[in-house]
Amino acid sequence: MRPATVARGNHAGWNARRKRKEHSKRKENRTQDVKSNGVPTAVPKSLSQLPAKELDGIEQALAGTPQVARYSGYAVLAAACLMAGSKAGKNAGQVGAVAGGAVATAAAAAGIKTAEDKRKGVAAKEVYNLFVGGNNPETVRREQVDAIGAKFDVNLSQAFGGELKQIYDFYITSVMPEGDRTLVGDEGDKVAAFREALGIEDRDAADVHLEIGRRIFRKRFELASKTAELEQRREFQKLIFVSQQVFGDAKARFLLPWKRVFNITDAQVTVAIRENANMLYRNKLKGLGLEPDREKLTILREYQLSLGLADDVAAESLKEMMRKQAESYVSTALEDAKQRTRARDNTRCVATLRQLLEYSSKFVQLMGDPSLAVGLGPASLHGGDFDQDSRRGDLKLLYTVFLESCLEDGELRESEEVELEQLKVILGLGNKEAEKIRLETTTKAYRNQLRQAVTSKELDAAPSKAAWLQALCQKLRFPPETAAQVHEDIFRQRLSTSLEDEKLTEEEKETLNRLRILLCIPEDVVNSCMKEVAGKIYQATIVESMSVGIDAFSKRQRDMVRQKRADIGLPEDIAFEILNDTTRKLFLGFITRSRNMPNRLEAAKELKKLVFFSNIVVAPLVQDLKPGQPEDATANIDVQAADSTNSDVASNAQDELNQIMEEAKKITAEEEAAEEEGDVQPRTLQKNSNSC
Repeated sequence: MRPATVARGNHAGWNARRKRKEHSKRKENRTQDVKSNGVPTAVPKSLSQLPAKELDGIEQALAGTPQVARYSGYAVLAAACLMAGSKAGKNAGQVGAVAGGAVATAAAAAGIKTAEDKRKGVAAKEVYNLFVGGNNPETVRREQVDAIGAKFDVNLSQAFGGELKQIYDFYITSVMPEGDRTLVGDEGDKVAAFREALGIEDRDAADVHLEIGRRIFRKRFELASKTAELEQRREFQKLIFVSQQVFGDAKARFLLPWKRVFNITDAQVTVAIRENANMLYRNKLKGLGLEPDREKLTILREYQLSLGLADDVAAESLKEMMRKQAESYVSTALEDAKQRTRARDNTRCVATLRQLLEYSSKFVQLMGDPSLAVGLGPASLHGGDFDQDSRRGDLKLLYTVFLESCLEDGELRESEEVELEQLKVILGLGNKEAEKIRLETTTKAYRNQLRQAVTSKELDAAPSKAAWLQALCQKLRFPPETAAQVHEDIFRQRLSTSLEDEKLTEEEKETLNRLRILLCIPEDVVNSCMKEVAGKIYQATIVESMSVGIDAFSKRQRDMVRQKRADIGLPEDIAFEILNDTTRKLFLGFITRSRNMPNRLEAAKELKKLVFFSNIVVAPLVQDLKPGQPEDATANIDVQAADSTNSDVASNAQDELNQIMEEAKKITAEEEAAEEEGDVQPRTLQKNSNSC
């Protein structure tokens, strides 16, 4: 026995197949079914494909009989019937004659009414035949329909409202695209023109639109599939939009109660109108091609107004089209920029970018004209395929390539500045990103031109080096403060290269001096570079000489430090500053260790080491730098807190060191005197509260 779930599944599948078959059969029957009056109930491809209605002999006679002849014939018929009735009633007397005449008159009236009804039916057929039988229904004019009404002396919209509604229904459904097919754009105008030519009243026409909507809604229940529901929704949205085009906003609000009849919201109606109008506007954009042409842009504006499309929606569509065109230019430029060739040639890439700039600038020039399409402005890649973090590198590459092309002749003109700003906006680069690229690229160009000027000695021949450098900065629109930093980097790099062997020759000194003069490098900058580059070498030598300790320190270490300073050409004041910094760190190390000792005796020993280190190691090095200094040169070492920027704290640290040094010297002197007297008992250090 099968499980219940399987049985239910099979039953559901059978029901779905049955519904599809029934729908197909009904659709086929509707296509073939034609009512007795000849108006089909389904939607064929067009009205012109339907056969015309043929008139029988009586209808042809009635249609061809003039009004005077017809009324005369009716009078003759009435008289003949009256005479025949009177004769037939004479046998029954006078009363019979009157009764016979009355009966004959009634029969004549019935015959006349039948003839008139028959004749009016001919009017309906003739109106129908205007639109079918190979005739183009769109060429029919209102005058032709009114002429038929006048010919048969009948108000067609009142007498044949049902027949006119069927013809109108037929035409709308033949014009409207089914399923996922999009609107062409002329459906609203066609339906409105046909309604005007047919002469159908507004209320009857609105009923036809609502009935078509009901048929579309029934499709969803008949097919019961997601695809059918989606198609139904799109068809219904297209019907709402076309109906709005036919009746206009004011009439549609009263004649087409979509919300009440179909239980939808006003927002859904608005979305249906907006989406279809926007789709048609996009198609118009594609058809015309978005070019900076006033005539085309005027057509777009007029078309937007005819669709009733909001300005913000139309502007977004136009910007999207501009973005796609800009993306096309950018893709082409990237292909050219990334080509792998032996000789780098960005000519085609730059040419494509200039085309993009020209394309964008033409739209910018047309901004502000209300008669043109809304949304005009600079093109932008924002919101497109290139607006991703993974594509930022490509955009920066293009900006760099374009900037390098502007700097090829050694000058950045004002017009090129404007182009760079426009390209930055189009590519969607931030100010910081663009500024960083510009600074890097212009720095490279500045270095290249500076190298050429120094190598060719053009800068040597310049009457004023500062004026020449200032002119170069102005040509490249390069910040002078950045140029000064470049000069410093060049000098530092040259100095580092010269000191790779830790020695400066006379030729290298002359070269550095020439470079300093050419680049107008201030003295303090030169000293800073010397301290940074040469000072490291000198400091390493000092540390190496001091590392041997007080017992092994000798003239050899002093000569090594002295010779190293002479080899690297380090000025005396800078050398003393480096010695000061190095010694200060060592002194602070002694003091720190003394404070961490477990008792005062050990602390005193550590301070004795400091004094010996100062007198045996530091003092000779200071004397080599400043021969006139006394042997006790500790006072010349400035001790400051390494991590402090407060002058009071630095002063306190200096005072504390001086006090400790004085106490250490005092203890050392007392111990030496005690040893001479035979007292070997060491003294303790009398510390006050400030030195703890």
